[in-house]
Amino acid sequence: MYCGSCLHDNLLANEMISLGHDCVLQPVYTPIRTDVDTRAREQVFFGGIHIYLIDRMPWLAKLPRWFWRPLNSPRVIRFLTRGASSTDAKSLGQLAETMLLGDQGPLADEVVRLVDWIETEKPDKVILTNLLIGGFLPLLADRLPKTERVVLLQGDDIFIDFLPQPYRDRVINHLRRLIDCVDRFVVNSRFYAESMSSLLGEPASRFEILPLSIDTSSFADVQPRKPDSNSFRIGYLARISPEKGFDVLVDAFIELAKNDKTVELEVAGYLSKTNESYLQSQVDKVRESGLSERFHHWGEVTAAQKKQFFAHIDVLSVPTRYHDPKGLFLLEAMASGVPVVQPSHGAFTELIHQTGGGLLYRSTGDTPAIQDSSAVQDPSTIQGVAIEDSLVIALKRIQTDTSLRLQLSASGRHLVVAQHDIRSAAIAILQSPTPTRS
Repeated sequence: MYCGSCLHDNLLANEMISLGHDCVLQPVYTPIRTDVDTRAREQVFFGGIHIYLIDRMPWLAKLPRWFWRPLNSPRVIRFLTRGASSTDAKSLGQLAETMLLGDQGPLADEVVRLVDWIETEKPDKVILTNLLIGGFLPLLADRLPKTERVVLLQGDDIFIDFLPQPYRDRVINHLRRLIDCVDRFVVNSRFYAESMSSLLGEPASRFEILPLSIDTSSFADVQPRKPDSNSFRIGYLARISPEKGFDVLVDAFIELAKNDKTVELEVAGYLSKTNESYLQSQVDKVRESGLSERFHHWGEVTAAQKKQFFAHIDVLSVPTRYHDPKGLFLLEAMASGVPVVQPSHGAFTELIHQTGGGLLYRSTGDTPAIQDSSAVQDPSTIQGVAIEDSLVIALKRIQTDTSLRLQLSASGRHLVVAQHDIRSAAIAILQSPTPTRS
């Protein structure tokens, strides 16, 4: 049984099914959004509209279940939340706390409905894609004590750090209350194990490190672009937003392109209505620099278009401002033979050290980056990845050093396939090692 809704979780659920296991992908808040086929159920628990209304008007919780059924319809949720991407931080804090109260809070009826359904399914495992939806865990542990409860931590801290006080401290306290109801915590990097250890007050040994993974076979037929002296194409593939650092890459593109007529920028990714003016400001900046003809916006791409995108670019960079705990776009690029350039923070440092598929640069405000290869376990990995002084310098190095570009392409592709394939991740989660408790 699988709770969650994102690309990686969908791939993991599909892989479990391909391995012969009966796996259900159950969305919460909103219907699942992905660029590949999904096995997700249409039914949604804790519908976003439902919990928002109850949080604002708690007396609505007394209304019968039949009243909420239309509002929890995936079609209605999609319609009413189209284009939405952000909410007031205070409201988010209230909503998070309401969710974490579980059957002791205003969402008790919905918590019981979810646990009733899980009990009917009688799963061997329940896997949550974050702890922030875990308010139902105490009731689940009481009703199904033999069912293994697994939590994948993959960005909880980013959400929590966005919350104002006193909500931040309250949410953290609620999360710590749930720890004893979790059999296994799984993270994708040593960096994130240390981050969550500090946040939850648990020893780092409690967090099982499972490499971030993708379906590498999906990118096996992508032919990497051969170095071409007539053009150098920089790619960006991620949600277009300030926190993803899109403007940082635009600035680097302008600096490189103003003295080099071969440099182009290829951009793809989801754009919310909230960030439409942000994108326009960057397009205006490019136009004012006289570079509009070398700026290409693909929009939101399908799985097939994504492969075309990777075959069209020479390097990928998503210079996030926050310390990203994942970086699926890096794995997809490297699996396609595309080198990457990333800031030396978050999980990026480990991914690039482990795969040798790109370069790191030191961005403003970064803490000292890993300078050696102590995190690298595979002796075939490129050792001692250098930390460049800026994004521009790192991109220029990829552009001018053809042998380096080919080396990064080959190493990244080989080691992503060897170490980061989704099947290995699915098998590791299904194996159920003995949990480590404090």
